[in-house]
Amino acid sequence: MKSVLSRNQSSFADGGYAWVDVMQTTESKQRPFDEVKNEVKTLWSDNKKRKALSELAKKFADRLKAGEDFAKVAQEAGGTVRIHRCGGPFDNP
Repeated sequence: MKSVLSRNQSSFADGGYAWVDVMQTTESKQRPFDEVKNEVKTLWSDNKKRKALSELAKKFADRLKAGEDFAKVAQEAGGTVRIHRCGGPFDNP
């Protein structure tokens, strides 16, 4: 059996239907720059930071993969290495 659906009716895999009535449409338009300037500045800044952090993390990871000492890399990254033994069954004393 072939079902006939109009543009505002959809069928689902489970056999259900949904009906949508479009009451109003609004033309899309570009917002003025002054209205979005701070939002654009924040997004641009966040993207630059994310890219810089990603590149830095890759450099550290590459150094570790090449066999460089973990403590040395951690120190250059501004961190420290701490070893904590919890005394659990999987610890090798």
